[in-house]
Amino acid sequence: MPVRLGPGSRFFFSASLRACCFPNSDQPNAHLHRSGAEEPGLERAPAAGDNCCVKVQQEFWRRLKEELLPVYCTEVERRCTLETTDRQLFVGSTNLHLETMSTKHLLILIVCLWASLFSSSHGEPFRIAVAGDGRADYPWNAHRACDDDGINEMVTRAIARDVLDKNASILLWTGDIANVNDANTDTLKDGLKKWRDIMADLYSHKVKVWPVRGNHEVYRYVCSDNYDGEPIPNSSGVWREVFSGPYALPSKAPKGEEDLSFYSIQGPALIIGLDEYGQADQDPVRRKHVVNQKWLDQVLAQNKKPFTFVYGHEAAFMAGGRHLNDDTLAADSVARNIFWQSLIKARATYFCGHDHLYDRMGVVRKGPNPGRETFQITAGTAGAPAYDPVPYTGATLWTLRPAKNIPKVWGYILIEVDSDKTVATITFMGTPIKDCSGASELTFEPMDKTVCDRSGCKDAPP
Repeated sequence: MPVRLGPGSRFFFSASLRACCFPNSDQPNAHLHRSGAEEPGLERAPAAGDNCCVKVQQEFWRRLKEELLPVYCTEVERRCTLETTDRQLFVGSTNLHLETMSTKHLLILIVCLWASLFSSSHGEPFRIAVAGDGRADYPWNAHRACDDDGINEMVTRAIARDVLDKNASILLWTGDIANVNDANTDTLKDGLKKWRDIMADLYSHKVKVWPVRGNHEVYRYVCSDNYDGEPIPNSSGVWREVFSGPYALPSKAPKGEEDLSFYSIQGPALIIGLDEYGQADQDPVRRKHVVNQKWLDQVLAQNKKPFTFVYGHEAAFMAGGRHLNDDTLAADSVARNIFWQSLIKARATYFCGHDHLYDRMGVVRKGPNPGRETFQITAGTAGAPAYDPVPYTGATLWTLRPAKNIPKVWGYILIEVDSDKTVATITFMGTPIKDCSGASELTFEPMDKTVCDRSGCKDAPP
């Protein structure tokens, strides 16, 4: 992988790196050097330090090519042409060409890369949080002290605070941010902006916050005799407006669904957010419950990573709560089966909400050759009114194993990928529902656990 750094580009090695690669040097500002690079640098150490140096440099160049530059270009700069200076950087056969890069940008890039490199080498896991369904109750029901402006504000804040305390890098939100219960054209926007403000500490600490839409971001519910709802005018336009600029979602999206569906590669994980409300016909009775399968197949085929996490609002299989098959992706069973088969092939895990409880379901094909069990993990537990559990309705082609069902609980999911990138632990962090007066003091404890490796996921040992 040939790499060329323009004249004058210098990078500062940490003391530990210099000790490893250049044990005989006391120069504080060693040039970055790699065999084959055009710019001369400090010669590497003799054989005693060779293995360490090679491994560190290999990891450096891999992360530069595969992780940092694509994220920097697409999600920070939103482009790959930076300020004009005398520096150019070419990265091998990827055809990634940063035509110009200022010293400021270059130093930020390298500092971030080294921070990431040495954090991983010292055993810090890569953490992703998943939460959803933090909306308020309907206004015709008894008022809850937790609820304000369509959001269960106290529980949502408690989850955001705990996610930050757990040092998660990303928060994925599976929809139902705010409850819209009037015909005011600004109610949805105000609710989304309020939720965004609740997440302010995460944004300010550079935690990536990536929500997808739920039915409450697409439909408004204005009376107690119509739980089908009615479409919110320009709901997708409002969504795109609120989640733009510094709050923008990943840019890798299907055409026409920008900022609705998207994917991003983050370290060892492929993360895919799915919008399930993008069809032209928004009538809640006639609406198709499907995802953009053609785009999803392409993303899964072209991006092979150790772990694949897919998330959307609706369950693929009725999850043991209030929403039956006609109000989930199972409403179109053929499309749902194709969707699930694609997840099996990709060794993916699917996270969703919609039902206000925690449910982990193992799904496997019926028949003599069932193949791999794949998990659907439902956690609509960010503060929306709790649902009572009911038995699964079943599926003709699939065996649905109730691995864990926890009703009347608040909480979120924490994914931790070990520093070796070989094992991911998925833990539901929960607390039994309490009186709203104490919600601001919530603490979340492990209540369920799943362990995944490159072959798939399974129940954690007791």
